[in-house]
Amino acid sequence: MKVFLSLISAFVIFGATSQASISINNYDFETGGVPDGFFSNNPAVVPTGWNITPVGAAGAFYGYLNPQDDIYPGTTGLPGVTGTMAGPNVFYFGDLQRGFGLSQTLGANFAFETNYDLTVAWGIRLQTQFAADLRMTLSVAGNILADRTYLANDYKTTYAGTFFDVTLPYAWNASHSPLVGSPLTITFFEEGENFELDIDNVRLTSSPVPEPSTYALLLMTGAGLLWLRKRRF
Repeated sequence: MKVFLSLISAFVIFGATSQASISINNYDFETGGVPDGFFSNNPAVVPTGWNITPVGAAGAFYGYLNPQDDIYPGTTGLPGVTGTMAGPNVFYFGDLQRGFGLSQTLGANFAFETNYDLTVAWGIRLQTQFAADLRMTLSVAGNILADRTYLANDYKTTYAGTFFDVTLPYAWNASHSPLVGSPLTITFFEEGENFELDIDNVRLTSSPVPEPSTYALLLMTGAGLLWLRKRRF
């Protein structure tokens, strides 16, 4: 009985929170990447499938980076990855001015009654004094759905020399209904002049907002499990 109830509970919860992955072009920055230990600049390189925003952003130092051990231990040679990297190449911001970023308008449209999670592998170099803050946005047709700035100082001590995941969540808001059917856009900004920002392994997932009946079933299941537990003890 205990195993059976656990299976029912797991099934209900999974059904209410199942996520679907949304395709992102060159999510790992491997298409058009550079060899081990190299980076692209002079002129700056915009990775395949992405755009620098706003157009004509100042600064010559941004593009592909295939790092070495002096900034990310374990990245020299094969497989050349550390933490949550996806392949040896990443995108780096060099000395862009504050407020410039990397964006991509996706092939997927904003869906009705849907939640989203935008996740990226963020690298904090060993030379933490040069670490820029990271701002992430999820938008539709110029309207920002979710926006957050992550402060490098909050992560330096724990993650210096590696990549780690940060996630920007969006919870469905009925006021955004007029935007349904328009393409989603993801953007990553370097916040801080003359600092470094490295990102990789960009992911976006969607999950439907559970119907009221699903919430009711979850409550009933939880109440039933609690009642059975009380009877047993």
